[in-house]
Amino acid sequence: MSERVIALRHAFDEAFRRAAHELADDRARLLRLRVGGDAYAFRLDEIASFAAARRIVPLASAVPGLLGLAGLRGTLVPVYSLAALLGRAADDEAPRWFVLCGGAEPVALAFARFEGYVETARGELRGSVVQLDRRPHTLISIPTLLASMSASLVSAGPQER
Repeated sequence: MSERVIALRHAFDEAFRRAAHELADDRARLLRLRVGGDAYAFRLDEIASFAAARRIVPLASAVPGLLGLAGLRGTLVPVYSLAALLGRAADDEAPRWFVLCGGAEPVALAFARFEGYVETARGELRGSVVQLDRRPHTLISIPTLLASMSASLVSAGPQER
C-alpha cells in the first residue's frame, strides 16, 4: 500500500510541477517603455540585461544613432539612441535606461522612459503590436533591430565608422 501512496504522491506533485512549467511557458514577459511619446515593449527573453544608464563617452561617428561608449559589467559597449534607431525624435530627457543585447558583441540601447514590467499570454503577441493595459504598444523585435543596425554599419563603410 505505501508504494501505491508514494506513486500517487509523485504523480500528484509532477502534475503541479508540469502545470506550473507549462503556464510559465505560455507567458510572455515584457518591458514597457515610451520613446518620443509612443508606447513600446521589449520581449524580456530577447535582451541580456536591463540597467540604469551609465556615463556615455561621446564618439565622433557618422553611424546613425551611436551616442558613444559606456562601461557595463566591466566591458565597453557602444550605446545607441533607441529613438534614433526607431526613426523617432529624441526625447527631451537624457537617457536613463540601457537595454543590453547582441550576444557576443553586445550593444546598449538607451532610452529615457521606462514604464514597467508586465506579463501577458503569448497568444497576445500578434504581429508588431500588443495590447497592454488596454493600450497598444509597438513590440520591438531585438533580432530585427540588430540586423538593421548591422546592415547600416556595413553600408556605412569603414571610413564612416
